[in-house]
Amino acid sequence: EVVVDLWTGGMSCCGVSIFYRLRDDGSAYDGLIHDFGRVLYRPVDLNGDGVPELITANEAFDEAFTSSVASGQPLQIFDYDEGELVDVTRDYPARVRSDATLWRRTVVREKHTANGDLRGVLAPYVADECTLGRCKAGLRTVKKLEHEGYLSGRHALLPSPRGSRFLDALRGLLRRDHYD
Repeated sequence: EVVVDLWTGGMSCCGVSIFYRLRDDGSAYDGLIHDFGRVLYRPVDLNGDGVPELITANEAFDEAFTSSVASGQPLQIFDYDEGELVDVTRDYPARVRSDATLWRRTVVREKHTANGDLRGVLAPYVADECTLGRCKAGLRTVKKLEHEGYLSGRHALLPSPRGSRFLDALRGLLRRDHYD
């Protein structure tokens, strides 16, 4: 197996990897192309089996709710298994908890800035909570911050989605990416 990592260039773009696997009959290589976006991946053997997992983040969250620079992405971990990338993030709850803690602290820090736009850092926090089976608790945090005005008005720098529409859009993304 061979991995070719490419960088497409640009200010905020993109890591693309091509995973080549020799066919069982040895006749040719089949390729799997994966766009990791601006996060890329780190190969780390998390389970001690001698084969590295790929630690990255879910690129679907980039610019989903605010600008790229204010967007965060929840942890994502893949196994490369016989020509397929398999999402195994749920197999590493301690790592997900650590990522959720990072995002929760970022939310608290951003609440106290003059123009803190919480949508881009709330989304990965809620996704991590959902991965841990605590989706309702994560969504309650969003509702509380919406009630306090942090998801509309001066704190929501870009126009859409704001307020309750943010919650609807976040739920949609969580559903599309199988967090619920």
